[in-house]
Amino acid sequence: MSKRQQQRESTRNLIISKAKDLFLSRGYLVVSTDQIAQASGVAKGTIFHHFSNKSELGLAVIQMVNQEYSEILNQLREKYSDDDEFLFLTIKKLLQLGIESTGLVPFILQFLTDIEMNSDFMEMIVGPYNDIFQKIFIKKGYDNSEVQLNLFFSLIDGVGLQLYLLKPEKDDPIIDYYANVILSKFTGRELGDK
Repeated sequence: MSKRQQQRESTRNLIISKAKDLFLSRGYLVVSTDQIAQASGVAKGTIFHHFSNKSELGLAVIQMVNQEYSEILNQLREKYSDDDEFLFLTIKKLLQLGIESTGLVPFILQFLTDIEMNSDFMEMIVGPYNDIFQKIFIKKGYDNSEVQLNLFFSLIDGVGLQLYLLKPEKDDPIIDYYANVILSKFTGRELGDK
């Protein structure tokens, strides 16, 4: 990679990082590209050199968040070879996500109102997790692992939204309870504190 390409990539990543900070702290709909440019220390035109519009930048922020959590899940997978234990801890971590990152849920909900949802977008959201979970669901004997995967994430999303609204503490036993309920629907087994 040439020095110019490195600088371009560095500037792009800086813009995404600053946009993420602003979207999570203030909300996607109210943050302007002018504010992102100012926070990034670049001209507004530089943002549009890297992203065709604010929605494309929002998508890049979601990809960044997705990458961060994909790395966490990969670390969990390396640490826990038992499928059920891994699923339990993954569910728990994803449920805690909405509690720990208070601006994430509003950002995602606001972003979704600003874009056209399609299968490519959904694949981008669950794609990094697809392989891991599909392999587990196939091992568990589910004929249509894709449907199971959609149900799995729908349950996590719904419960995660409820927890975001209820705002329990990070270590509240209700999180283990919900993680066990979701886990038991897919494995018939419960783990952790009940």
